[in-house]
Formats: sequence, C-alpha cells, structure tokens
Amino acid sequence: MTDTMHAMIAIENLTFQYREGDFHLHIPRLEVDTGAKAALIGPSGSGKTTSVLACLTSSLGYLGDDTCAVETGRAPRVFGLYNTAKLTPDCVKRLPHLREAVSNPGRLDREKAVVFLGESQRARLERSCPVEAIVLPRVTARITPILGPASPSAVSA
Repeated sequence: MTDTMHAMIAIENLTFQYREGDFHLHIPRLEVDTGAKAALIGPSGSGKTTSVLACLTSSLGYLGDDTCAVETGRAPRVFGLYNTAKLTPDCVKRLPHLREAVSNPGRLDREKAVVFLGESQRARLERSCPVEAIVLPRVTARITPILGPASPSAVSA
C-alpha cells in the first residue's frame, strides 16, 4: 500500500529499546489496511503481547496470545483458543486499561500478570480469521530489512 491516508495503522521509523538489556526493536515501516488481520510472531520478550494489547484501545481486535490453532487447506484460518494474555508487571503499568482484568495482582512480585480479556475486552475479541500471511521477524546484522519466504517448519517452531 502506498497511500498511508487509508491505512488503519501506519508506522514509520519506530524504535524502542529498554534502558537496560540488549532488547532493541526497529520497525522502518508497517501498514495494516482497514479490515486486514496481522499476526506477530517472534521470540519471548520481543514485545508482541505488549504491542497487541496496547492496540486494544483502538478499533483493532484480538485473537490470541501464545497459542492459536490453525486450520490448513484451501482457505486456512487461525482460531483463538484462550482469551488471556501474560504480561510482566512493568507492562501492566504501561497498559492501565487492563489493570482490572489482572487475575493475580497479589503475586506480581514472583510471576507474570495473567489478564483475562473475556469480560473487559469482549467487544475486541475475535474468534477466528483467515490466514493471508505470516510474518516471522528475525534479528540480523543487516541494517536494511529484507523480506523472503519462510519454511513451514519455521512457522511451527
């Protein structure tokens, strides 16, 4: 898409890095059309859950966190299995719209927050959606991002 005026989400040159640690995220350009679905896949701690849950304040829907089921075939679909998400306590602080949905507030000193979205975010929960593409970000030493095909085994890993 070349006209960002019609995109539901248009991000350019987004950079994020924790004050301490090695995690660094850079998105040179990302656009999601109105009505389109997107999946974020990546290693633990890469910001997937935080990013998606932050979008719940917009008109975007939510399908799942950590585990989804995929129906393969001519018209593949992905299905959300649980209406929950797990967040580090500092991420809960950044997402105040989810504080009431945390089921274990007294144990955040020793475990991730478990957020049940079924009640607080019912209007944003999706049951399923068609699979149009799966994006697998990979950190490399390259400055310029490249796009290429991934093997089926890389998707299921």
